[in-house]
Amino acid sequence: MAGDVLSLRAHGMAITGPLSEYPDAISGAGGQITTCNDGALPGMVCALDGAAFGALIGKMNGGAAFLIGDSSSFVAGASGRLYLAVNDFLGTYDDNLGGFTVLFEGL
Repeated sequence: MAGDVLSLRAHGMAITGPLSEYPDAISGAGGQITTCNDGALPGMVCALDGAAFGALIGKMNGGAAFLIGDSSSFVAGASGRLYLAVNDFLGTYDDNLGGFTVLFEGL
């Protein structure tokens, strides 16, 4: 609910592209060395610009995406669902593999 403090921890592995083309495309929930940047490839827009590729990100009910990474605590700005995703270029999730296990603490 809006105003609730949510604390999350995440672990696992994500692959954000074909390793034959992008050998560094493996990450934990904290993301890869490369930062997702709208200017990296012309016409490509990241789910969360400025955060690491492969990082765990969240979004609540149409609000702005935010970084979760390996762990995060935040105040829910709205009531409703929390959506989780891997930070990657929008429209390129079809080549992703892996996943994260997310633990909600204090609920």
